[in-house]
Amino acid sequence: MIMKKFLSLLVLIILTASCSLAATILSADDALKLISEVIPYEGEGEIKQQESKLENGVEFYRFEIHWYGDSATYYSVSVNSNTGAMATEEIEYDYAQAMREHWESNNIDHVPLRDENTGNTVELYYTVDPEDKSLLFYGNNRFGYNVKVPDICTKVVLLPDNEDGMILESHDGKVRFRVSGGFVTDEGMLKETYDKALKAVGGENHADYFLLEDDYWVLSWEEGETSYLRRFVIKGSEAWADCEISYQIPPRIEERMYYDEVVHRSIHSLVYGEG
Repeated sequence: MIMKKFLSLLVLIILTASCSLAATILSADDALKLISEVIPYEGEGEIKQQESKLENGVEFYRFEIHWYGDSATYYSVSVNSNTGAMATEEIEYDYAQAMREHWESNNIDHVPLRDENTGNTVELYYTVDPEDKSLLFYGNNRFGYNVKVPDICTKVVLLPDNEDGMILESHDGKVRFRVSGGFVTDEGMLKETYDKALKAVGGENHADYFLLEDDYWVLSWEEGETSYLRRFVIKGSEAWADCEISYQIPPRIEERMYYDEVVHRSIHSLVYGEG
């Protein structure tokens, strides 16, 4: 993380502040100013005081620092009311949660995304359905399909010029989401794409799950430390949509279960018409 590069500089400033502030309480404004001078900003961001309290002779100032579009981090600052010595601590913070809080506090009902290379944009929307927790709605106007995207995937990899879909990923790079659409070119397209996808992963013996129905197919498999889930749907002889989600398998079973649940709800939301 970018702040770790500046930890030694921050410690130096803290020691300097401790020597010069003996018997002086560092104000929240001064602590905030100190942090903002040491920590670099990249992209849109904000820094604000979250909490202030007195405990066992130590006055604590806790700050929440967000970089929208890069990362989100808690940063705690405590100031000793007797000596003026300051201590700091960096705390990992969930990016999706930070973004949700930012959007909710500003009454934002959608997430605008922009591809810096192509200049193309899309919008993902929150829904009122409680079943959509951790998901954002995306509707493709060109090919008529809908899908719900994991809300951790708001970093743009590609928004193509032809507007057939998008490629997104989480800000830590551990989860990737791809969806695209097109027009049906031949009558046997559904079975042909299924056979090709199953063969690509090594056949039925190498797939964790595979299912072919009248208007869709689903396939899941693992490669090394990465899990994949793919769904292909077709609308008669008109159009098709293809979605694939992959994520690095976490070491803790609780995290694995969480990813599995969100990814499965996302992939199975790929439909035509009302989603």
